[in-house]
Amino acid sequence: MSLLDILYSPECLHCKTLFQGKGTLCGQCLDTFSLLSAEGHCIKCFAEIPLVTGICKPCRKISHPFYHLASCFDAYGPARSIENVFSSGQTHLAKDIAAYFVIQIHELNFPQFGSIISVPNHMQNPHFRIAQEIAKLLSIPFQPVLRRNLKPYPAFSLKKKCNIINQIVLLVDTNMQTRNTMRKAAFALEQGLPEKIYGMTFCAS
Repeated sequence: MSLLDILYSPECLHCKTLFQGKGTLCGQCLDTFSLLSAEGHCIKCFAEIPLVTGICKPCRKISHPFYHLASCFDAYGPARSIENVFSSGQTHLAKDIAAYFVIQIHELNFPQFGSIISVPNHMQNPHFRIAQEIAKLLSIPFQPVLRRNLKPYPAFSLKKKCNIINQIVLLVDTNMQTRNTMRKAAFALEQGLPEKIYGMTFCAS
C-alpha cells in the first residue's frame, strides 16, 4: 500500500483498520455482517423462539400493536459500531443505514407501506433522518406524526393533522433495547386508525 493509499484509504468503522476501496466497513467485517432472518423470531417482539415462525409465550398474554416487528442486525459487531458512530453525529451514515432497512424490508417480504414513521426522542437527535432516507428510497411519505411526552416515560401521542387512516405504516428506530418504547409508540399510532403497523429497528436488543 502506497503513502497515498494510506492517506486516503477509509477506516473501517468497526475494526478501525484502513482498507482500499469505498464504504464504511472492510471486507473482513462485511463477511460477518448479515441480515437477520425472520425464522426463529417472534413476529410480535422479535425475541428468539424455538419455532420457525410464530409468537413467543409472553406476547401471547398481552395486547400487541404490531402486525410484525423485526430488526436488521444483531446488537453487536459492525451494526452496533455503525449505530454508535451515527448517533455520535456522523449523520451522513443515515443513507447507508436506510439502505439496509430497505433490503431487509424486501428480504422479509413486507408489504407496500403508506408512510414511514420514526420513534421520536426527548433530545434532539438525527434518528429521524434514517426514516426520511427510507421514505426517499421507497418513494413514500415520511410522516413525523408522533410526539414524545415528558411523563410518564415513555409516553407518546399523535400530533394534530395526522393522516394515517387505513394505511399500512412502518415504525422505525435505531435499536430495540427497550421493546416497551416501541410498543408504546405503536399503541399511540393506533389512535390514527392505520390498517396495520409494522416495526423495524437497525439493531436488535
